[in-house]
Amino acid sequence: MADNFSTAQTLMREAQNCLTEAKRYFAEGDWNFAIRRAQECVELALKSLLKMGGWEVPKRQDVGTVVIEQLRTVNIPVG
Repeated sequence: MADNFSTAQTLMREAQNCLTEAKRYFAEGDWNFAIRRAQECVELALKSLLKMGGWEVPKRQDVGTVVIEQLRTVNIPVG
């Protein structure tokens, strides 16, 4: 579990870095890069959540559906 926690922390740090970059690009009016970095931020944060839960992180970019499935398996209500 410690390894998962460490990996989750690293992924969340990377997500925070992407968010910082997205905000900078947004402020500069560079919409394409702002959106790209924001998407990457969400992807990394979701992967961090999966790792923290001890779940396997899929080898694809869109992990949102996997997060929802895993949350439902532990009876966490999801919209």
